[in-house]
Amino acid sequence: MPLLSSIEETITNLIKRITLHLESSRFISAFFREISIPDDIIKGLQKKEICFLEERPIVPLEATDISGLRVLGVDGGMQIRSLSGFDIIMVRSIAAMFYHRPDSVVASYFPSKTPDPDILIIPSLTTREEVDKLATMKRLQSEYETMKAAITNMHPNIALLDGSVLPLESDRPQTPSLVNEYRHTIKIFTELLIEAEKNQTTLVGVVKDTRSRLFVQLLANLVPALLKSGIAKELLDTDYRSVFRTSTDITFINNLSREHERTSIIREKTHIPELNIPVIRDVTYIKPVVFDIPLRVEVLHRTPENTDLAANVAEIIQALSGSNPAYAMPNVLMEADARVRISNEEMDLIIDSILTRAGLKFIGGEKRRSRSPF
Repeated sequence: MPLLSSIEETITNLIKRITLHLESSRFISAFFREISIPDDIIKGLQKKEICFLEERPIVPLEATDISGLRVLGVDGGMQIRSLSGFDIIMVRSIAAMFYHRPDSVVASYFPSKTPDPDILIIPSLTTREEVDKLATMKRLQSEYETMKAAITNMHPNIALLDGSVLPLESDRPQTPSLVNEYRHTIKIFTELLIEAEKNQTTLVGVVKDTRSRLFVQLLANLVPALLKSGIAKELLDTDYRSVFRTSTDITFINNLSREHERTSIIREKTHIPELNIPVIRDVTYIKPVVFDIPLRVEVLHRTPENTDLAANVAEIIQALSGSNPAYAMPNVLMEADARVRISNEEMDLIIDSILTRAGLKFIGGEKRRSRSPF
């Protein structure tokens, strides 16, 4: 009984803390829905490497006509299988393009509707983390190469990646043997950026699930200036520091925004990893449908004077993402994802063929712990 009593007390206290946090978060969200950030504060922020471009934290998404628009969506599939003595990595990617006519949508694909996967067989690396890093880089290389070729051949107005629009610094491996693979990934991405600029194609990343805290950190940094100007006195009655410290962008913005709204554009002056080529990433969160969490939309470009691009892209993503009230993803990326997945059955067939032809059906098969008869 004492143990059960202690657990019950712990749960009760935890629920109280969660409830208080949610109430504070909703109050702070309601406050930021109603304010406009003074122009002098906005201009002061815009001198920094990361800043808001607009006065309102939340902006309505206007309906837009996408007739005549050529939208490309690229996604990659990946499977890893570890066998006795070696690992098999299988990746493939596909580009689906939707050409939006006034009364219909015409779909085309690159390199085909059902592209063959690339198969890499390697001696077992030291750790599973290394295998995962290598597989991720191979998938990114495949996606970037496919998007580059599709832009050259299909001339889309906008090209969407499923995930961040820039290679992540966190993808950089610590193992020296994989560093060259990472640099090759960056090289391919740079070639993609140049090809997109040549074809006047806008590069966009659509992130479904993100743990980013960029938006909440910018709001937190605003609070002292807002308090000084007399705008944010209500926040003094809340534990706003704790809310900003423990909230992710997605959880906070899900309270802050409504259907068909977006956040203020965040401009990040950054660079392509390794090469230090300056680029601009404009970020906004949009809520296309009522029963799903917001999407993070990233627009990559190199034109500082272009402050409307991300807002226009957000309206296009809204128009592409409203078909399912419980799932907010652009339809062209949903199509690419459905066609590019590598099933376990497909992986099994290819592995079985490789092992049989190589005479390794038993020697190179599954690890012993996977074959236990008990």
